[in-house]
Amino acid sequence: MVYLRMEVLFMRVVRVEEITKLVGMDSYIASLSLNHTKLKKRKIEPLEDTDLKITYTYENEIIQIVVSKEKFIRSKTCTCHKEHCGHIALAIKDTFTYFDELEFPKESDHFQEILFQTFLPRKKKRNIALDIELKQIDSMPITYEVNLKIGIDKRYSLKKVLIPFLLNYHKPNYEISLGKYFTFDTEKHQFTQQDENILHFMKLYIEMKERGGIYSYYQTSPNIILKDDTLLEFLKLLKVKSFSLETMRQSLPNVKELDMIHIPMSITEQKSEFTIHFSDLEIEPVISDYTYIIYQRQLFHISPKAALFLKTMIENKRSEVTITKEYYKNFANELCITLNELNPNIKEQLSNHFLFQLPHCKFYFEKKGIDIVSFIKLQYGNEEINVLSPRNYIGDTYVIRDPEKEQEYIEELEQYGFEPSYRKGIFTIKDPEQACSFLQHGLKEIVEKHDTYVSNNLKKVHIFKKSSVKNTFQIGSDGIMSYQFSIEGVEKDEIKELLKSVKQKKKYYRMKSGDYLSLEDNEGLDTILGLQQKLSLDSNVMGQEQIEIPKYQSLKLSELENPEYYKIDQSIYDLIHNFETYKNCPLQFTEEEEKVLREYQKIGVQWLYMISKCEFGGILADEMGLGKSIQTITYIKHRLQENKDAKILIIVPTSLLYNWQDEFQKFGKDISIMIVNDVKAKRLEKLEQIDEAQVLITSYGLLRQDIEEYTKYHFDTMILDEAQNIKNPRSDTAIAAKQVKARVKFALTGTPLENSIYELWSIMDFIMPGYLGSYATFREQYSSLEEDETKYLELKKQIDPFILRRKKHDVLKDLPEKLENKVYVELNETQKALYVAELEQAKKEIEDLKERDAIAQNQFFILSLLTKLRQLCIDPSLVFDDYHEGSSKFDTLLQILDEMVQNNHKILLFSQFPSVLKNLMPLLESHHITYLYLDGSTKSEERMQLVKRFNSDNTNVFLISLKAGGTGLNLTSADEVIHLDPWWNPQVENQATDRTHRIGQTKTVEVIKLISIGTIEEKIIALQEKKKELSDLMIEGEHRSEMVLSKLSSDELLKLFQ
Repeated sequence: MVYLRMEVLFMRVVRVEEITKLVGMDSYIASLSLNHTKLKKRKIEPLEDTDLKITYTYENEIIQIVVSKEKFIRSKTCTCHKEHCGHIALAIKDTFTYFDELEFPKESDHFQEILFQTFLPRKKKRNIALDIELKQIDSMPITYEVNLKIGIDKRYSLKKVLIPFLLNYHKPNYEISLGKYFTFDTEKHQFTQQDENILHFMKLYIEMKERGGIYSYYQTSPNIILKDDTLLEFLKLLKVKSFSLETMRQSLPNVKELDMIHIPMSITEQKSEFTIHFSDLEIEPVISDYTYIIYQRQLFHISPKAALFLKTMIENKRSEVTITKEYYKNFANELCITLNELNPNIKEQLSNHFLFQLPHCKFYFEKKGIDIVSFIKLQYGNEEINVLSPRNYIGDTYVIRDPEKEQEYIEELEQYGFEPSYRKGIFTIKDPEQACSFLQHGLKEIVEKHDTYVSNNLKKVHIFKKSSVKNTFQIGSDGIMSYQFSIEGVEKDEIKELLKSVKQKKKYYRMKSGDYLSLEDNEGLDTILGLQQKLSLDSNVMGQEQIEIPKYQSLKLSELENPEYYKIDQSIYDLIHNFETYKNCPLQFTEEEEKVLREYQKIGVQWLYMISKCEFGGILADEMGLGKSIQTITYIKHRLQENKDAKILIIVPTSLLYNWQDEFQKFGKDISIMIVNDVKAKRLEKLEQIDEAQVLITSYGLLRQDIEEYTKYHFDTMILDEAQNIKNPRSDTAIAAKQVKARVKFALTGTPLENSIYELWSIMDFIMPGYLGSYATFREQYSSLEEDETKYLELKKQIDPFILRRKKHDVLKDLPEKLENKVYVELNETQKALYVAELEQAKKEIEDLKERDAIAQNQFFILSLLTKLRQLCIDPSLVFDDYHEGSSKFDTLLQILDEMVQNNHKILLFSQFPSVLKNLMPLLESHHITYLYLDGSTKSEERMQLVKRFNSDNTNVFLISLKAGGTGLNLTSADEVIHLDPWWNPQVENQATDRTHRIGQTKTVEVIKLISIGTIEEKIIALQEKKKELSDLMIEGEHRSEMVLSKLSSDELLKLFQ
């Protein structure tokens, strides 16, 4: 392998899987044994359909590839005719490698032809008749065969061509000959809309039958056989159309459906009963449920209840029915209306016992409590019956009520939002929006149609269009900022519910008085809701007389619209003015500080001091190596000079506890500090002596364990070092850190945003709780940040004052250059075969998870598959104990190290895998390269000793695990950095690199990344670029046209295997 000092441009790298998808793994492996220099491209020919045919030769073999401009391989041939042809695999690889150089023929433009064809005059079609014949072929159940005939003057049967006709009659340019003198042509003939509906029904029937969706005894018949539901639906389509009907008993050549039937009946009355006689029940059912019947050679369609009555009478062979007095009520409720349908004269014959009278309907409306209620009365003579009551008698006379008409009255109220209560006999409308709509519009419509009565208390109900709203902000003598608001006519205890209605975009709110408040276009209410969201106020506090809010929220008040709704006290403007004053007022540094601090570090201390004076919060996000520790310690010195009793709490990773101790000894030796990191009992003992120290330093882990103790105190300043430790807002660490009370909070981190914008929210929520709203609101508001530039600008404007970010190349003009190079390594043949085999196995397992829809639940398993592939790229012996065929990456690395050591360079070598570094140790020894080793298990004191040793002696290489070496190490004696394997997040690699490229470095630093060609490592590099863009965009302010918010989602995980 050749060691590259600068990045080389390659032709497009073709992925292994691109080839194996087309020719299979065996053909690809066969291609590996061929000499690619013998493959010659002989000819490129354009084809008619914009494809290209590329001809290759390999010695005596001829290979032809046809490829589309969409990069789709149409065909592939080789004269060797082998099952697993390596020549084709080699040719496809070459085609894809130089694909961008291919020139495809342009597509023909047929638009003119299409355009003018559109304007050609259309021929007028002739109407064609459709005749229908129904012939009964079975009676158990009643079943019919359908025959169709079509034509103009003469009718032609479709019996022999029924199925192809029904499947094609609607298609353009369809012709079918039906006789010597008639051919059906869709370009010449058309059906009426009713006939089209009938044919469409038949077509659906045929399609369902062919799919097995219809089962019957006549399944194999080529004809259309109808019964039960299909017969019923078909008969409904024939309404008003004449057709031929042949039953087992009679034939009706030209029949049409009728609605009005008259079956003769007479009534005989006795003392306490009456009998109904039917003189003619010669009825033949056309369908099994009797809804279609033949009576006196006419076809009738009757209601289901009438059909059930006739069916019961006929099947029981009855011609009369006796109704005794005990069944009069049932008769009035159920049977009377049905008999009236069969013979309207029954009313006169039963008038002695039953009242057939249309009632006078009255609607009543009143206000009951805060609800609007209604009831409907049906007046029969001097008697009234509630429409919701089951009552059906007046004295000894039974009332024949009309259920259908009464249901119309009920539905008329229901359409306005009234809900019936049959038990109470009333209708109630509770929804405020529906109530207001009814009062404004519905009530008028009811009055115009019916006799209507409205109570006085309902007439007095008001609908207020606007509400008087006042919002007041002030800072009291106790220094606490408060917010108060009031809404005219609304009690404090109902404000929460009112704002909930506004948030839910409801149109009206019903107040306790029973009046209604319009929520549409109500600017005053919108201002309160907007403030609740803007100031992140919990809905539970909105009913309080006075709401306490953090001072940093005052900065948002200057952006408020509609000033007529706000009263901002002068104390707020004074606070904002002080912010500007402190920002522009230089801090006085001591002579010693002037010597030690660089100019940008003084600005950093000034910024921390300004944030502290205003009691806001801030993120010092300087790039690694710019001295965040010394700026923080200097701020602490000035704060303690201002208030010697102030208590400062610093939270750091465990590995940095003693680094901070050393920093205080260098730059703050007069400050009394206490390291709280012993066993539980001793830690508690130290916390009891908190008055003896000005600064407490503990770790994130110990803060979690001792959180109950820390919440007892109110610190002046709280500082998180490496604050990315709380980037997950749901983690125990983040939750614990946010529980500690402090006047002002700072976060120190070189990487405030690594993977997602939501990590920044978590850190901001620590320094200024609620400033960016709740986590759920923030996710909802900024989930589309990558598509919406205004959202990006809005968020950046909010966070800019509270984040100070400087990069080395901006502030350290004397810092030597950092050169970044990539060295691409090709796996050796054995290593490559193992990688490809493992990749194929991983794909199968992923496909299995995908089929079971189990991707989301198995992300750790998928990551384990990815880890195995990454290890194979470095050293297969990490995966296979019996592997002894060497590592291409190790070979390349040793060549690079030999050259670097010969040129007296000191090297930092990083890997994600400690096991990789341990496997390197014997190889380094065999090359006489000296080394030190550090990983996550190295104790804090030992870390410091190893750093001092490497910086002071002639050790060539420092082997460091990536996570362990990302923070707290100053290794400026090194000038070469090698990343043996790429990690998902570029910020982690940058942190590691900045162990040497920082203040104190005097040499140019070279950073080399070893990347295995055609493997997952290339995809990791692509992901790194996306994540770097996110950080640049939001924290460093570099505006890009394409904003990518990248997390390792399920989709991204899957793409890594493609």
